[in-house]
Order: sequence, then structure tokens, then C-alpha cells
Amino acid sequence: MTKSDSELDPLWNDLDWAIGQILIMGWDGTEVTPQIRNLIENHHLGSIILTAKNLKSAEQTASLVQELQTIAHQAGHLQPLLIALDQENGGVNSLFDEDYICQFPSAMGIAATGSTELAYSVAKATATEVSAVGVNLILGPVLDVLTNARHQPLGVRATGDDPQEASQFCNAVINGFKDAGVATCGKHFPSYGNLDFLGSSLDMPIITQTLEELSLTALVPFRNAISAGRLDAMFVGGCGIQNAGMNVMHACLSDQVVDELLRNELGFKGVAISECLEMQSLIQEYGVKGGTVMAVEAGNDLILLCRAHDVQLEAISGLKLGYENGIISKERIYTSLKRVLRLKSICTSWQKALNPPGLSLLSKMHPSHLTLSRAAYDQSIAVVRDKENLLPLSQSLLQEEELLLLTPLVKPLPASAATKSMLEKKSNAKASSIHDKWVHQEHGAIMSGEGVFRELGRSIARIRNGKLLHTSYTANGLRPVHENLINRASAIIIVTADANRNLYQAGFTKHVAMMCHMLRGTGQKKSLIVVAASSPYDFAMDKSIGTYVCTFDFTETAMASLVRTLYGEIVPQGSMPGTLRKTKKASKTRQQWLVENYDRDRDGSALTELLRTLARSSTPSLPYLTTAAQSFELFSPHVEEAHFVVRNSSTKTLYGFVATYYTKGIGAIGALFVDPAKRNVSIGRSLHRRAMRALLQKQGLKKVQLGITFPGIFPGVPVDESGSNKSWFDNVGWDTQFPKRLTNMVIDDLGSWTAPEGLLQSIQRASISFDLIHGLDNAESVLNHVATHAGPEVVELYRTALQETNTSGVVRAKNSMDNLLGTVIICTAASRLSTYIPPLLSAHGEDIGGIIAPIIPATAQSTLILQGLAFMGVRQNKAHKSAKSVLSWVLNEAHEPLEAMGFEVQQTFDEITNSPENKVSALNNAMATFNSMPALQSSASPGDAMGLNAMNSGMGMDSFEPDLNFDDAMLENVNGGLPPLPFTPSYDFETFSTTFEDPFNYSKPYEAAPHTEDFHDEGSSPQQPDDKLLSFSATNVKATPLDDALGAYSEVNMSAELYGMFFVAEDVFGGESSGRPLELTCYRRNLWQCSGQVTMPRHCTQVMNEQGRTIPIVEFFASISAKESIEGKSTEIISIPWKSSNPALGEGQETKVAGAPPKIALDLSGGQDVDGHRVSIPVSWKRLQFKSATANNGRRKGLQQHYVVQISLLGKMKTGGELMKIAEIQSGPVIVRGRSPRNFDSRKDVPLTGDKKATGPVERARTHSDASSTSNLKTERSDSNHTLHPYQSSSLSNSTTPASTWTTPSTPAYGGQANAQAHPAKKIALSPNMNRPPVPSWGKESSSKIQASGNHKNNGNLSSASSVPISLSLSEDERSPNNRSTSDSLTSPKLHRTSTSHGAAGSPIDEEEELYEYFPLSVDDWTPLVDTVYRPHIVHHIAVPQEIKAQQIRNKSKRYFSAE
Repeated sequence: MTKSDSELDPLWNDLDWAIGQILIMGWDGTEVTPQIRNLIENHHLGSIILTAKNLKSAEQTASLVQELQTIAHQAGHLQPLLIALDQENGGVNSLFDEDYICQFPSAMGIAATGSTELAYSVAKATATEVSAVGVNLILGPVLDVLTNARHQPLGVRATGDDPQEASQFCNAVINGFKDAGVATCGKHFPSYGNLDFLGSSLDMPIITQTLEELSLTALVPFRNAISAGRLDAMFVGGCGIQNAGMNVMHACLSDQVVDELLRNELGFKGVAISECLEMQSLIQEYGVKGGTVMAVEAGNDLILLCRAHDVQLEAISGLKLGYENGIISKERIYTSLKRVLRLKSICTSWQKALNPPGLSLLSKMHPSHLTLSRAAYDQSIAVVRDKENLLPLSQSLLQEEELLLLTPLVKPLPASAATKSMLEKKSNAKASSIHDKWVHQEHGAIMSGEGVFRELGRSIARIRNGKLLHTSYTANGLRPVHENLINRASAIIIVTADANRNLYQAGFTKHVAMMCHMLRGTGQKKSLIVVAASSPYDFAMDKSIGTYVCTFDFTETAMASLVRTLYGEIVPQGSMPGTLRKTKKASKTRQQWLVENYDRDRDGSALTELLRTLARSSTPSLPYLTTAAQSFELFSPHVEEAHFVVRNSSTKTLYGFVATYYTKGIGAIGALFVDPAKRNVSIGRSLHRRAMRALLQKQGLKKVQLGITFPGIFPGVPVDESGSNKSWFDNVGWDTQFPKRLTNMVIDDLGSWTAPEGLLQSIQRASISFDLIHGLDNAESVLNHVATHAGPEVVELYRTALQETNTSGVVRAKNSMDNLLGTVIICTAASRLSTYIPPLLSAHGEDIGGIIAPIIPATAQSTLILQGLAFMGVRQNKAHKSAKSVLSWVLNEAHEPLEAMGFEVQQTFDEITNSPENKVSALNNAMATFNSMPALQSSASPGDAMGLNAMNSGMGMDSFEPDLNFDDAMLENVNGGLPPLPFTPSYDFETFSTTFEDPFNYSKPYEAAPHTEDFHDEGSSPQQPDDKLLSFSATNVKATPLDDALGAYSEVNMSAELYGMFFVAEDVFGGESSGRPLELTCYRRNLWQCSGQVTMPRHCTQVMNEQGRTIPIVEFFASISAKESIEGKSTEIISIPWKSSNPALGEGQETKVAGAPPKIALDLSGGQDVDGHRVSIPVSWKRLQFKSATANNGRRKGLQQHYVVQISLLGKMKTGGELMKIAEIQSGPVIVRGRSPRNFDSRKDVPLTGDKKATGPVERARTHSDASSTSNLKTERSDSNHTLHPYQSSSLSNSTTPASTWTTPSTPAYGGQANAQAHPAKKIALSPNMNRPPVPSWGKESSSKIQASGNHKNNGNLSSASSVPISLSLSEDERSPNNRSTSDSLTSPKLHRTSTSHGAAGSPIDEEEELYEYFPLSVDDWTPLVDTVYRPHIVHHIAVPQEIKAQQIRNKSKRYFSAE
């Protein structure tokens, strides 16, 4: 018990002693400095704040605290010092010791477990540990509520966004602290949970909520904690408050906040602690003296000053001056003194303070606390979504498949193994002053940025016992190293850290997700998992991220739990905290409806009635208005159809309907709608699930899609402004990111329509003619044309149209060679097609002419052909007295030139296509979580799914007119005799230019030109180590392939590129051969790979050789080989298999032996369409080595031997089965050296800036015209002159995505010159273009264990005039001593997986290093590190000295590489 007010010890009558007790101060350093000793002894400082900069270990901390208390005791202090510490857990810990102090989850991580009991246990364990080293006041818990959770920097330091839940967990934490004998301090009053950042990062954040709003949300945890009576202190924040009732610049300096709100209204009786008064804005506005006086006057009892000794002395003198001036009364000082003394009497005593238990107690507690730590983290990991059932990875990813880890550059957490290791490595560095040490520590943090997540990568590699690729990403976005690694890997894990504050992370993640989706469309396996390692709100609401995991911090223990979660060792139990968890719990259980097969006789009339109901309740009413039950049934022998209903068996009423169709590997949902009165009760979900089950059971299913063009009721999901239609399908597992847009168009007043001027003249100039056919006699060429360029359902549409000789026909566009250029169906309202295409029927009885399904390959004349076909259709419709002309449909952006002709957009649809594998996964996931899925908003109801809220009213069907014939004479004068008409300029899709940088624009490679000087501007150099060194030559054609579809000979093109640890060869010729080209070199044992593509006709069975003979070919292959330069003899390339630990083979034996690289069979039917007739087929050889080194080893002039890599296109002849060479390409010369250093320390060889003169071969690399010129250091992409060949579709827009988004500038179709230049000082062999061809997934290895080879030691130092490593390496480790992580292990806890075989590596550690491969960032890719933890005293309160600021600015121009 404390003495009464009148019984205070006489010592406190000395005002100096009283003032010292109401101050709390800190300092820099891990030892007691003269400055802090002076404050305790001479200024009677009564409270100390310790931070991470003071603490190295538990033992050092206990010793330091004991020394401080001894100094205070010897100086005559009546009560021990208050020793305060920030130990919130998660990312905000000041004390770290892997042997004695356990790491626990952040406040939000604990809340994610849903257990207040666990919160209490963790808090008590934390307080017990810090109490053992002498700490008696924990600055916690955080009582803030994230009322604007997604955009608040406090993030995981807070419990969540629900005030009541925050109160429960915070009270449990307070009880845990108190029961461990430590005082508590709630923070940050009145709230940091909803801040507005109106100015720069140095400006104070502002609270704009009114007191009433704060009282309902933010103040609830504070009020409840105060009411519970166990909160000892309150930390008052430094934010501003601006609202109608209060205008405060700094909350901790305002009596409105401290005395009135905190004490009077909330009834707080404890100690009020101010925010640190070293804040920049306060110093600028009031000065430290004035601010200190204001803080005491406002009602604060402890005034915090963190580190600067001169500022602390200024604050003490300010308090004395305030007393002398009468601003601060003696009573005010003694009121605070009594509160502080009362707090000290509760939490400490001299016996306890001078004898901390230290390591003896910590060592006893540590095992149980370690178990608690692991259990807490395991329970906190939350899998928010896993739509595709990717988890655990042990079931979805094969061991031989490669896994890619992409992590952001972040600052290490203040108390972590990474930071500790980094500081230990820097401990020997000399610094002349404290500020120099501070700067040195900041540099260390920068240097360790790439190492923060290294141990995560190693842990994943260990647990999967398979290859793990790892690199970092920054605000520079997707770089070439990312693109190549994504192409290489089968699964990608992206880690984000507070992406809502660091928006580049969100953009990068969405970009990678889009790239994975595009690559999946080409048949590659690209699984994507996003891990939020800090704020869980990064992608909590973004359903396009199918698998989303939250860890709530990225401490070593959290990452270890993440690894166990990813590989199924633990079942994730965590959930999103706060309101998101409540929403999930409150969602009603979904009803499962019985789904029956559609019966025409039983359900036909009920279906028609349901359609009328939908027409009456939908706006616009299309397509329900003119649709009837028979519109969904094709009765075609070429199409399998199955329709399902949910019905009331008693009243015979239909509640919902779904139609499915299957033809030639394509499964489609053609319609899905629900009675408006029965929405939001899971009828749509039940129908969808039944439809998907029916489609997925089809044999030979290749893809599933939403929407079908025949019948064309719903060609896709109707596009609405709200996006609710697509959102509904997102929720049931469809990937809707890249739809194909189909647009219906109409000319409402056909009678007044006139043709645009110039159209006929343009058609004449292009020599395009048109004719009309109907009947199947002449249909073969048309049906083949449609089958080549459209889906099988469109073929069926054309077949149906051709069968109706009286009411429909097909117009063909042909060139002067009589080759087919395009087709379109033209029909009247009497056609049978109007039954299946509702826009062709009118509810008002008027005749509507149809122009249906124009099929035009993507060429330079595509737009002109489309306009010509549309013009023919309109003229035909006018001849039959139609009132309107409807065009159903055109693809993507092709509606734009038709709008210029007078068409208007009637309705748009998005056809969505997914792979069946994705749908199986999504369907299983939907079934497993059917009863736990959150309720759908009304705006995205199941009935709305296919535009079911978008259309309305009565039905009308005109009778057929079988006697109405087409007037063929209407087409006779197309090619002449018509008056000149103005013409809308055509849109050349292939040459359409945009400034958008397309990451998937894999263009053609460099093609050698006969005159190299033509490709160099003045001041550039043909000797630059640019893209030509890694590229291959132009295609050398030995035989010409015959395109069977065209009946004409076609060209073949090949491209390729080398990847690996290639160098620019040193100049063995000296200055006498300055014109000699640069050469590549590598070491024999270095692994490398070669990837490329072959472009040739899709239908090819014969070739013509150089003698003019036609040779039948039955199969095509691609092969790789090499030859030497002096005699042209072949030399061996070998393919190195993965090592295996198969016990049957014996330890260290291989399941495969090294041998010649295999020939790759080319499947022409499975290639990517380049145009209507040619395909591009990717080829790749991995893990290659040269079997022998070249002669002379690069040392003798004139006699240097080279190897040249050749890729050949081979054809297997039908007669005899021999292989003949059809075409070949070859690389530039490569010098292969016999020495094989383990590591290449490129970072010491490459100058960081380009302003120094280069010597040796660098000088040789300059032009005679401008030897002193330097090129830009950054080698950004310069691919604005390449087309998007690998992603061209056969549709009109020549793209799988809208042209406005993905069109790219064109270049000569095959072969182009890349212009990227590198600074001579870098001397790096760059890849031939940043737009590489997609690297196909590698073949499955038979080995059960992956063991990389090629880890070589560096036997000498490489100078800048010598060989310099390439900036990227895809198949060889780049682990040099400068690249190693600062943290090689997770200590507590750590994943230990014992290897069954050491093989050649010799130890499990070596094998682990071979499984884990890190690709460091280049100089130009580096950006400053991200601080994921928002600490106001760091962001707003530290006035960095000017000389340190200047040093920081200078450092930003350099790249610091650490010896990780």
C-alpha cells in the first residue's frame, strides 16, 4: 500500500526528484552509457523504456536491467525504476532470444484462433518471460479497433474490426499480464484504428470521426478495459483529431483528450503516458520544451522521450521553466507523482528489481512456452479460400515438379533471427559515433532485405524434398526473371506483406495471377497460392485469388507453421477475425434442392410460363421475351443435350432450369435461370452443381464454358454494369477473368439505312468477291472453314442454316485466287434458326432479318471482310422487306467498325471457358463447403446468373415462309457498277499499337542481318554484350513444307534461346582486334538449358527438298546438337538427370544415366495457333552440359576452338522411316572451359554505376564515332515492335482477350531485330528479348528425389575485365557467398527432415542447398525495403539528422549486396 497524500516521503519535496519521476526515457546502445547514467543519478529519472536497439539477448537484458536498477538504488531512489518494453508479439517485439524468449502470434493472429483462453495463456507466458529479465511494465495490449480495416497501417497489431471481440481478447491479455505480475498499458488512446493520412509521412495522421462515432466503435475496448479495473496505464497517441466538436493537433497534448475524455468521461484513474515528444511535427510547431509543458498540463503522468540525450535535457529544463513561469502548478506535478508511485508499488520492489531470476527461470519455462508458441501459431494459420483444392501441396504438386516462391523485399522484424544474425555479422564494424552506428544498422537492414524469406524457401524445399525456386519482387513489377521462373514452375506461391499499404504488391500479385491464367489456357499447369504474411485484408475480398492463406506475421515460427499447413502436417484452424468471421458464422445453411431431368411433355408448358415470368420481371426483357420451351432443344445427332429442372412436384411449377450441351469435347451450360420469387435459396447453385456433374462425366471433355452460340439464347453470361452476373459464377468456382466478348447488334430502321461511302471501292481494291450458297452440296469448304476458325457448336449452326434452302444461306467472301476469306449466315424471320436465336423474333410482329456468326480469320483485311459480309447481309435483309436487321454476333472489339456502318449494340455477353480440371476441383470444393459458404448478396442472386434479371414480357413466334427465296441477283454487282461510297477505314488488328507493356508478348527472336552496321545508331556499338549472344540465327531451310489445307507450300520458322551461367568471354585478342565480335563462354560442368519454338503449317504431311522432290513425312521432331568450329565435327551435349534416393538402386545411384538430349516429337494438332493455318510449338531441353571443353581454354590467339549449338527440325520419311533435316538454326560460338568454380561472385565484378571508364574488352565494345558515350544503365524492355503470336486466337479480333487490353504493335511477321542495349561497364550477356517464348512444363522425372548438380566453387577472383555472369540464371544456382541468407535456420521451432541418402552431396545440408535455388535481384530491380509494421514513433516522431538524411539519399543510388 502507498502512503496517503499527506505522508509522501520528504524526498519528494525536492522538485527535481518529482520531475524526474514523471519522465520516461530511452537511449541508443546495448550498454549503460554516461548519458543514461547521468539522467538516473543527477536528474532522478524514474522510468526507462527499452527497445530492440538496447537488447541483444535474454542474458544481456537481465544484466542491463539489473545494472540500471543498481544505479538507481545507489543514487538514492526510494522505489525501483519502471522498466517498460514493447512486447506485443508478432512483428512488434523488442526482445528476442531463440534460446529463452519465445515468439508468439500477433494480436490479430491470436484473435484468428477464436480462443480467449489461448490469448490469456500467451499473454501470461510473454509477461513471465520479460518479467524474468527485470521488465515490470509491458506497453500493451493494443486496444485499437480497425474501423477501416483494409486501409489502416496498424494492421495485425490490433485484434480486428469488431469492438466487442477486441474487448474480449484485450481483457484476456490484460489478465494474463497482471497474473504474471507485470503492469499493463493500453494503447493508443483515443484510437489509431481509423486514421486519415492527409499529408506527407512526417505529418500527423488525423482522426475525423466525431466523439459519438468514436464512442460507438473505437472507444469500446478502452471503456471495457477501464471498467474491468486491471488496466494500470494508458498510452495516449500523438494523432490529431478534427471534427465538429474538437480540433486537436496532438491528442497527447490536449486536456480535452486526456483530462476530459479519458479521465472524466471514461473514468480512468491510472497513469497516462504520452506519445514520444521527439515527433517531428511537434518539434517544428512547439519545440520540445513547450511540448513537454503542454503534455503535463493536458494530464499526462509520464512524458516519453525515446532516445536523443540533448532533447531529453531540453525537456527537463522545459518542465522546470514551466513551473517557474507558473504554467505548471506543484499540485499538478504531485498528482502525477502519486499515480506513478502507486503503479511502482504494484508491479515492483527493490528485492524483485535487484534480483531478477534471469536465465534460471527462463530455461525452466522455455520448453512449455515453446510448445504453447507452436500450438498458437498452428491454430492461427487461416486458409480463407482454396477453390481449386491446391492444399495440401503434397497432393496437388508432384515431387519432380518445380515450385516457385515470390516474396517482397521487406525490412527484417526488429527482434528476429534475421536481424540478430545481421547484427552479429556487423558487430566488428568500427563506427566513430552513435549516429554512425545507427546509419550502419540501417544499411544492414537494407542489405538483408532479400534474406527475410530465405528460410521459408529452404523449409519448403526440405519438406517437399523437391526443387524450390525463389526470388524477390519490388515496386518495379514483373521483371524478366519473374516471367521465366513462372514459365518454368508448375506452382507459384506469392507472399504479400501489407499490400493495402504497399500497393505494388497487390498489382504484382494480380499480374502474376493473370499470367498464370493465360498459361493455363495453353495447357500448362500453373497453380497459384497467395500468402498474406501480415494484414489478412490484402486479398480477403478478392475472389479472383482462388487459394488465399493468412499467417498474420512473418516471424520464423509463423513461417514454420505455414510450411506445415501447405504440406498437410497440420489442419488450418484459423479464421478471419472480427466481422468477417461473424458474417461466416451467421450465414444461413444452404438448402439442397432436388434436381430432376427435364421432361418435355411434363415441363414444357411450365418452362414457357417461367420464361414469361422472367420477361415480365426483367429489364431489358431480351432474350426471355421471344424464347419458348422448344428454343432449348436442338434434336441434333451431332450435339448431346441434357436439361434439368427444380420443380414443385405437387403444383407442377418450375422454380429453375438449366440447359447443357456437349459436342466434340466442348461442354457448355447454355442457360441457367431461376424464378425471381425463389432466388437466394440455393436453387441456382443446385442446378449448377447438377449441370457440372453431367458435363464432367463426358468422355473426351476438353473444356467447359458458360454460354453457347447454338442455341443462342445465352451466347455467354449477359454483361451488366454491376457485374453481379459474373460475380455469381465467381462464387461457384468459375474463373471469369478472361472472357470472350460476344456482341449482338441491330439496325432498328432498316428502311432508312444507307451504306457508308467508300466501302465498295475498298472491296474492289482488295479484289474481294462474294457469293451465296445454300444446301449441303456445296458446303464442304464452308464447314471446313468454320471448323478451323470456330467451335463445334458454330459448325452445327452453319450445318443447320445450310439445310434450310428457302429461308437461310451462307455468304462467302473470296479473294482473286478463289480462296475463302470469310463466311456469314443470312436468314429471314421465317427461318428455323429464329427458334434458337431469340433476337431474330419480334414481340411486335415485325420481320427481322438475321446476319449470324461471321467467321473471319485474323488477317490484315479482317475488318474490311467483316464490313463487306455485314453489308451483304443488310442488303439481303432489305430485299426481303425486313424492318430490322440483327447481327448475332461479333467477337470482342469487332463491333467498332460495324458501329461506323450504322449498327447499334443490342446486348453483350461474356463467353467464359475453363478447363475441366479446374471445374472438377471447384465442384468438389463447392460440395465440401456447400453448407458453409457465405450468403450471396441480392444483387448477385442465382437467378441472375445468366442475365436472368436482365430481360421481359410476352412471347411471339412468326410462322415459317418456306416459299421465300434469297435473291441471288443482289450479289451480282458487288464488284463494280455501284456509286462511290464513303468508307470507314479498316482496323488492322495486327498493327494496332498501344503503349501497354504486355508481359506475355513472346516475340520472335533476333535474326542475323547481312550488314550489322545497319542496325546500330550513331554512338552505339556492334560490340555491346547484347541479346545476340544468347539468341540463335535465322532459320536455314533445307526443305519446304506443304500446307495440306491450302494446297500450297508454306514457310517454317524456328527460334530459340540459351539460358544459364554464360559469360562474355575475355578478350584474348587484345586491342589489335577491336572489330572482332564478343563471344560467350561457360564452364563445362555448368548446367544450361535451351528453349524455343517451331512455327509451321498445322496440316503438313509432305515436304519438297532442295532438288524439287516431294517427300511424304509421317512425323516431325526437334533435336539439339553441337559442333566444333575448326573442323566442323560434332561434339556431344549430354542431359543430366536428377539424382535419386531409390533404395533399390543403392545409395547415391541414379534412376537415369546421363545421355544425349532426347528428340522432341512435335504434335501439330496441339500447338498454339499463329494464324488460320500455322501453329507454334514450344520446345525445350533442360539440364544440359557440354561433355568436353573446347581446346586452348581461351588463352591462345587465333587457335581458339568454339562450340555452336544447333537445333534441327527433322521429318520422319514415310518410306524407310529415316529422318531428314527440314530446317535448322544455330547459336553463336561458345567457348567451353574445363575449370568449374563453384560460385561466380558477380556482384563484386559488376560496377554499380556506369560513370567509370571501362578497360580491356569494354573499350573494344565502343564505336569509333563515339567512344565516350554510355548507354542507359537500365535495360528495360524494348519490345514495342513485336506481335502477340503465341496468344492469337482464330477469332476475328486475333486475341483471346479484348483488343484494347492486349493488342500490341506489330513487326515483320517472322524475325526481328531487338534493340536493347546494356551499359558497357556491366558486360552482361542479356537474353535476346524480354518477351521469351513460353517455357513448356518439363517432362516428369522418374526419380523420387531431386538433387541439383552444378554447385561449383570459385577458385579465383573474377575481375571486371574478365568474364561476368549473366544477370539471370534459370537452371543453375546463383548461390554465392554474397547471396546467402543471414538466417540459415529456423531455431524455434524448426522443420527437421532427415534425408535417406546423401548421394554425391555428402550431407543433408548440401542436398538442401541443391533443392533450394535463389535468384537474386539485379542492380536495376532493387528498390528500398518495405516496413510492414507501422510504428508511429518511427514514421512520424524521429527527426533524422541532416547528415544522416544526406547519407541515406546517396545510398539510394547504389545497390548494397549482403554476404548472406
